[in-house]
Amino acid sequence: MGEVPSFTKVFIVGLLLFFGFYMLLGDTEFFGTEPSYRFVPSTRENITEPTITAPKGNFVGTKEVEDFRHISLRTKPFKVSYITEKKSFVETENLMIENGIFKTIDYKRIFSLTEDELSKLSSVILIGEIDDTNLYGNLVIGLNGEEIYSEAVKSGETFEVPLNRSLFQPRNSFLVTAESSGWRIWAPTVYVIKKLELKSDFMGEVSQSFDFHVSEDEVPVTLGRIILNFDEIKGDGNLIVRVNGETIFNDTPKIIQWIETENVSVITEGKNTVEMVSDKDTEFTIRDAEIIIFWEREASEELEMTLELTSSQHSKLPGEIRFKVEKIFGTPTSLVATVEDPDGHKHSLVVQGILEEDKTIKINLPKDYTGVGRNRIVFSVTGSGGYTITDFHVSL
Repeated sequence: MGEVPSFTKVFIVGLLLFFGFYMLLGDTEFFGTEPSYRFVPSTRENITEPTITAPKGNFVGTKEVEDFRHISLRTKPFKVSYITEKKSFVETENLMIENGIFKTIDYKRIFSLTEDELSKLSSVILIGEIDDTNLYGNLVIGLNGEEIYSEAVKSGETFEVPLNRSLFQPRNSFLVTAESSGWRIWAPTVYVIKKLELKSDFMGEVSQSFDFHVSEDEVPVTLGRIILNFDEIKGDGNLIVRVNGETIFNDTPKIIQWIETENVSVITEGKNTVEMVSDKDTEFTIRDAEIIIFWEREASEELEMTLELTSSQHSKLPGEIRFKVEKIFGTPTSLVATVEDPDGHKHSLVVQGILEEDKTIKINLPKDYTGVGRNRIVFSVTGSGGYTITDFHVSL
């Protein structure tokens, strides 16, 4: 074979160099296209705040104490009543009624009653007064096709007819007519009614009921105290108050009335109901109402909580423990906190700030006081009394 021409050697070397550069710069495209880029997803972990598992109650103290809670039943004015409401179905004056061969004048009225009105209808009476008449026949009055009155009433006389409530329906037809004058063809029977009224009494009860809930930590309830503030009292009847169906008050209340449960078992865990009703012809306007429940908290020398930490959460420490002092009982002198890491090493924590009710307290949580896994936080009290502490959380 002959020797390879020099230009061929140059071409082969150039081609090898070109492919070499291409292999080194693998992300570069041919023929002038835009370069492409590869994006690597972030591996950053979304670290959530750890949670503290606390027991129910959250009370720590050196002696048994009586706890309580105010529960608002109603903050706006409301009425409790059982009063008689009067209503006229028919009311007319100077009514002319005639019935003869050549002329007839009747009076007809249609009126309606709701189902609620029918149920509360207590009494109905028909009242009339005659101004003038020729007495050629009876005055006849009917209701829903039933004759409820038929008499020859003289001028100047009045009449009253009590009616049975069973006569009334949702739709009622009231008719006033007169008997025919008969053989007196020259004149009809005439009644000029000065006044006619069909009136009723409704017994209207307005009762009120309110629900409240008692937690597992609040039982057994040792006392329930209902406080009612009255704006107005009309009538001499009693107010009846029941808790879960049991009557705890049946008397005439004062303007500010305290009502206490004598039976401590009447208030139970879960849903409870307070009901208020009134005697007849009495109305109470109550501005607001609340109930206070009392229960005993047993002495608890320590309050233990669990703090679970992942490795990511632990790496973000130091952090801060926050909690709220809900109530203070007696005369406790201090609140002491310790943390025990998963290896059993205990460290004292410094409770910062003055302990006052409804105040949020902070405790610094160093990293080397804790470990990955389960950590124990223990609160204890010195002095004579205790604290209810709630709303625990840890910030990193």
